[in-house]
Amino acid sequence: MLDFGCGCGRVIRHFAGRGVPRVAGVDIDPEAIAWCRTHLGRVADFQVTGHAPPLPFPADSFDLVYVISVFTHLPEDMQFAWLEELRRVIRPGGLLIASIHAPELLPPECSARRDELLRDGFLYVAGGGTPGLPDFYQNAWHTRDYVERHWARFLHPLHYRTRAINNHQDAVVCRKD
Repeated sequence: MLDFGCGCGRVIRHFAGRGVPRVAGVDIDPEAIAWCRTHLGRVADFQVTGHAPPLPFPADSFDLVYVISVFTHLPEDMQFAWLEELRRVIRPGGLLIASIHAPELLPPECSARRDELLRDGFLYVAGGGTPGLPDFYQNAWHTRDYVERHWARFLHPLHYRTRAINNHQDAVVCRKD
């Protein structure tokens, strides 16, 4: 299992002692990875990854990859590059679970771009950014139709669940054929 964008381990920490034979977490933030290694090192193998592929794993390494609150912040070209790379490290028959911001989560200050989001299915908005994170880490929204059409180039969409992540972000489940 791989936690792509594990941050401070808020999800991966729940897998301690659950019998998962191999758990890994990657993130672009070296400080978060250092914290995870110190405090959660018994849970998983934690590694810093670059802003662009590749990941430090061989092809077909994982049965499950989950990506919580990462594609919600990347421009489209980076998402496609990472989807291709995640497809590479997922075993045939393996799953990807990823969260996205649905159009309903578009904040009022971006409402003038709602038509663009609904027309194109994807909207990336650069603005203030997040202190300590790279400039590209902004906000992105997807429609369900966009995900099912465009992500299908990489993985087979199986299931879409509205507000499945903390009753906020939508979840997409895809399989590598």
